[in-house]
Amino acid sequence: MKKTLGLLWGIILIFTLSFISLTSVNAAETTTSVRYDVPIQSIHPTQADLGKVQMAYKLTTYINENGQLTEDYFADFNDDNGYKKGKYLSPDGTEKLQDKAKYKTADLRDTLQAVVDPDVSTPAVTVVIGPDQQYYAIDGHHGANSYLLTKAITGSGSDKVNITVVGDYSDLSGAAFWKKMAANNQYYPKAFNLQTHRYQTIDPERLPKQMGSEQFINDPFRSLNYFMRKSVIDKDAISVPFAEFYWGEFLTETKAFDDLDFKDLASYQTALDRANEILAKLIDGDEALQQLFKQTITDQYGIQASQLGLMNKFEPDKIADQKDKLATAWAMVAQQPILQASNTSILDTPPPAEPEKPLITVEKQTIHYLLNQKPAEKDFLQAIGAKAEGAAIQTDLQTVDFSKAATYKVKLEAIDAQGNAADSVPITLVVDSRQPVLTLDNPSLTWKQGKRLTEQALLAAIGIHGENIDHIETDFATSIDPDKAGVQHLQIEAFSETGEHTAKVADIRIGQVNQQVPTVPEKNDHHTDQLCKIPPMKRQAKMMWREEIVIVQ
Repeated sequence: MKKTLGLLWGIILIFTLSFISLTSVNAAETTTSVRYDVPIQSIHPTQADLGKVQMAYKLTTYINENGQLTEDYFADFNDDNGYKKGKYLSPDGTEKLQDKAKYKTADLRDTLQAVVDPDVSTPAVTVVIGPDQQYYAIDGHHGANSYLLTKAITGSGSDKVNITVVGDYSDLSGAAFWKKMAANNQYYPKAFNLQTHRYQTIDPERLPKQMGSEQFINDPFRSLNYFMRKSVIDKDAISVPFAEFYWGEFLTETKAFDDLDFKDLASYQTALDRANEILAKLIDGDEALQQLFKQTITDQYGIQASQLGLMNKFEPDKIADQKDKLATAWAMVAQQPILQASNTSILDTPPPAEPEKPLITVEKQTIHYLLNQKPAEKDFLQAIGAKAEGAAIQTDLQTVDFSKAATYKVKLEAIDAQGNAADSVPITLVVDSRQPVLTLDNPSLTWKQGKRLTEQALLAAIGIHGENIDHIETDFATSIDPDKAGVQHLQIEAFSETGEHTAKVADIRIGQVNQQVPTVPEKNDHHTDQLCKIPPMKRQAKMMWREEIVIVQ
């Protein structure tokens, strides 16, 4: 019973956390929160590079010689999911617990539905919420991609992670979102180009669309920074995302690595020696290197070397161990071709954008004019609601013969000050001579006082038909009162499609009925159907006449 209740509370808590997270999504900023079991490939990267030799070393610690997952895998995975050293909260969030056995043998979230204990740690994959409620990782790319690759190689492990949400920019879109990310140093706007040995600025649209090591550029300096930990870099002192890329950018600007191709272990080991030497000099206060760091990193990003984990003292005795790890990693690189791949298409220069041309918009695609009523061009453009921002519209209206009834095509064109031409827009112009014709079969009627009367029933009883009628309008609502005795006048107006209209008046006597008055059901009768089929007319002078009134006695 206790187990059942515990599981129930876990489900309730998970649902509650999810609901709280979803309801806060529209805020511009958000406090830190945790989301559980997020598919890794649903998370968008905010960097173009991975240190794939670093990932190779991690794989050697995650997969044993039998292709099975190791204790190191589960320890790292649980730590990165927020269960550091196996500590976690019960599913209902009420008990602080620790499981040292499962910590190194199982996924704590999967086996225990454990909840993160924020007093211990939070998930390593840190994200912000962006447009369309999508997650954008600002830290944890290497861990997430390593777990994804481990599962692809072994078929074991997880392709889902817990994540820490630290910001919500879902109210922004496109350029505004990336501008916000850049202002907060929450995405790295460059990628390493092996051809130039420099970091090249890229448009955020060139970033990988999803996680997966094959989506990224292989960055040797990102890997070198991993192996330099404990000699010149203190991982725990790093306080900003993308620290390793900033170090890479600084190191490449020294030009000390321009002769290396990074295609073999020897090249990497030479680079490791040179990088340790350069950062050791920076620790010792080398003025030239300090100035270069200021120009390259501090002036550009507002970041100090201490924020990137630069140690206070160089530890040369750590280098031998670093080289051993590097050699182990390179052996894995040789076994896994995917770790040698580099998605350099990210660096491809996109084709130049086509010049932005003006756009012509119109409110009406068809317009009617009467014979011999030729409009001025500006009046014609105004009548169809034609606009083109930054360009003047020209037409071939002069080709229309307004003395001859026919259907014509008028072409709209526009060219801006830079010579960019808009796509032409065709307008249908109809020259017509007809006017609406309205006929009332029963212009005089008597209706029983107090009897319910609708506009539809009355019009059907009157019997309306005609030619070139688009629609009918009446003043029924204001002029006819079936509860008031006397003669009441109903004005009926017929409109053509272009607005020409004619009107007639029917007289309705409200009182005692001595002769049956025609009635119709609520549906449209033959005359009403006829109105829908009559072709439209052109505008003429308004015509209105009154039928001879004959009161039916």
